[in-house]
Amino acid sequence: MPVSVLLIEGRDDHAQAVTQALVDPWLDWHLLRASTVEQAQALLTGEHIDIVLVARCLQDGSAYDVFASLQGQPALIAVSEGEEADAALAMRHGFVDFVVEDAQGRYLLSLPAQLEAALERSTEKRARQQAEAMLARQHRLLQAIASAQGLFIASAPPRTAFEALLKEVLVLTQSAFGIVGQVENLPGHGPRLRVHAITDISWDDASRARYAQVAEQGMVFDNPRTLIGAALVSGEPLISNHPASDPRAGGLPPGHPPLTAFMGLPIHAAGQLVAMVGVGNRAGGYTSADVHFLQPLLNSVGQLEMARRAEIERKEVESRLAQTRAELEEKTHVLELTLASVAQGISYVDSGGRVCIHNQRYLDLLDLPQDLLARKPPMQEVVRLQIERGDFARDVAAGDATAQAYLSSDFTAGESPQNTPQLYVRRTTAGRYLEVRTRLLDGGGMVRTFTDVTDYLAAQEALRQSEARWRSLTQLSSD
Repeated sequence: MPVSVLLIEGRDDHAQAVTQALVDPWLDWHLLRASTVEQAQALLTGEHIDIVLVARCLQDGSAYDVFASLQGQPALIAVSEGEEADAALAMRHGFVDFVVEDAQGRYLLSLPAQLEAALERSTEKRARQQAEAMLARQHRLLQAIASAQGLFIASAPPRTAFEALLKEVLVLTQSAFGIVGQVENLPGHGPRLRVHAITDISWDDASRARYAQVAEQGMVFDNPRTLIGAALVSGEPLISNHPASDPRAGGLPPGHPPLTAFMGLPIHAAGQLVAMVGVGNRAGGYTSADVHFLQPLLNSVGQLEMARRAEIERKEVESRLAQTRAELEEKTHVLELTLASVAQGISYVDSGGRVCIHNQRYLDLLDLPQDLLARKPPMQEVVRLQIERGDFARDVAAGDATAQAYLSSDFTAGESPQNTPQLYVRRTTAGRYLEVRTRLLDGGGMVRTFTDVTDYLAAQEALRQSEARWRSLTQLSSD
């Protein structure tokens, strides 16, 4: 690509001499000439210029007037013999070199090499500055990632974390304002953005009141016919450097500052759209390079947001479990109090045949050891203990034929719920009589109650004997 040289010289003879010195096929230079400051400024605005050679004095100004219009191009100042002090002063003001125009024109011989050297130094300087700027930007990006991680690890509220993120993104993109928020997905609706951080660009009392409300409560964007909505619906980065004519834009509120450029950056994690960053009004607009540069930060924020949501869900589950546990403990306590207060012995045998629940009265009536029932033994083991003690002797059925047949059966293989009578009375080795009721459960297992009916049976027997004596006396008196 040829090097474009702008020569700013009002004297035609000097301009012609410089042109002849620089027009060389080997150099591949493209030479442009301006005679005045005004012409030079027009060329600097409309043409690509690589290097500038300007005379110290011009018809409508000086080299310093031209220097103010430069856009980073290296500039050399041309002075006459005896004006070297002025040249040194010009270099202190930013000119990269100077040319002393001698009367014999010997300076023309070294001018091409002098321009090449200045251009090379300038190119190296710009490359170094660009590298330093990129390094600084990369460092700021890493700082932003570390800051985001620190805030999320510290369980900072979303507003605090996203305000810090917005601050860093505005610096990294050199944007005038922006927003950051979480993406919410409601059943039957499209995605919406709940804003947690927004730049204060209020312009009147109403907008300032609105901003104060948003800062306190948050704002929700759910209109798909806006640039933000378009980015949310597509889930892809959106760049609009001409929002006023962009068909995706939905316009601005009356009085809103002009929007000259916009970039929307959806943030994904685990295949989900979880957050979004929107920035606006960067000088010169945005490019896809900005999207790629910010991607490490956006990926980190996405993963952190997913981790934050998982932590919230975990805490909610733990809270529900704690509530359920408390309710269960309360119900268990009530059940224990109920079981302890009833006069009956109660036991629950699960579908696997284990005695899982019992009360103290059950132990007392059947004279069973606490340590045996504490480990929820199989019903077969409880029955075996009673058989070994002789609890099921032939005379324990209290005249109940059903009980006699059941208690005389072989329990060595364990007690089968299907063979258990619903009601029978048995006598313990201590001489007490127990009414045993059994209720089979639909899901398997059974519930048993043991009621001491000794006094009841004794009363019934006394009543029977009394009635028998009364009948005998009645018969004797009639005789």
